[in-house]
Amino acid sequence: MPQGAPGMQLNLIAPICDTGYGTVGLNLLLALARAGHEPALFPRGQIEADNAHAEVIQAALARRAGPGLEAPTVTLAQHAAPDLLYRVGRGPHAVFVIFELDTFEPDELYRMGSADRIITCSQWGAEVLAKNGLPGERLRVVPLGVDSDLFTNPPNPAPRNDNETLFFSTGKFEFRKGYDFLSVAFSQAFTPEDPVRLVLHAWNAFLGDEYNQTWVDLFANTPMANHVEISRERFETQEPLAGLMARADCGLFLSRAEGWNLGLLEMMALGKPVIATNYSGHTEFVNEQNCRLIDITETDPANDGLAFQGQGNWAMLDAPQAQQAIAHLRAVHEAKQAGTLAPNTAGIETARQFSWDAAAARLIEAVI
Repeated sequence: MPQGAPGMQLNLIAPICDTGYGTVGLNLLLALARAGHEPALFPRGQIEADNAHAEVIQAALARRAGPGLEAPTVTLAQHAAPDLLYRVGRGPHAVFVIFELDTFEPDELYRMGSADRIITCSQWGAEVLAKNGLPGERLRVVPLGVDSDLFTNPPNPAPRNDNETLFFSTGKFEFRKGYDFLSVAFSQAFTPEDPVRLVLHAWNAFLGDEYNQTWVDLFANTPMANHVEISRERFETQEPLAGLMARADCGLFLSRAEGWNLGLLEMMALGKPVIATNYSGHTEFVNEQNCRLIDITETDPANDGLAFQGQGNWAMLDAPQAQQAIAHLRAVHEAKQAGTLAPNTAGIETARQFSWDAAAARLIEAVI
């Protein structure tokens, strides 16, 4: 059988759940199966997935009884995870890492460097890996995807007030995501008399209510507090999330660093205008035609007192970036109120190029 032809065996070590990594793992598994390949799934953690995917998942789990010992293994895990050393059989081993910073610790470089292939999802990421000394001949870029069927025609969009301009942001509460910056920019762009609303799907399920409450309080203590809604829901599938996105007029992604940014591409697939920082992983798919960009000129040490302790750098969000963000917010609002806010057709076209089927095909190319 030719390498990469339908029916190829692949050992996939990946999470299947509602986290970002879990969403990637599930969608790659489904796309590999659609292409006729035979992935054996070795799940990292508990499987959490819609029953609609049970047949594919169960078939992949069953293949663990007789995995291809000469087949490639792909380990999808954080760059800091010891799991990167895990493999199945004697075939080539690829690690698939998604990261946000520009620097790695020696033990992280050791784990990634132990693999035959080091895969990441953006050219920005590949350049970071190379600058940190990992051999270029082993680096591969496999861009991630978007579920075009769901994020083109989402079921049951959430109700809204059509007289308001509705901005939406998603991604768990953390300093890296720039919610502190967003709270300031939104409050400076508008007044309480403006018909605008900011909806955040951002509750951090990995940290407690006390932690999340600090972010709630941050927005509550701004002049625009009554114009902000914060969802605490953790959706079991992406359908409710797509419904929330579908009612928005514009997506906001003012982050300091991203490994990829699933939500941004999903909003683009819906044809929504988007505003994002021009830095890190999502530069793989954003440009001046499909996104209102916030230019980044400097970086800061990445330190949030939690996961990031200054071991690398991320985008500096300062006064020049605030001015750009405010201008973009006001321009979108003015266009919406004038009835001239056009669909993001360039974003739709971009999203079509980043399907999960294309990602699975690139993954097969990367490991053979």
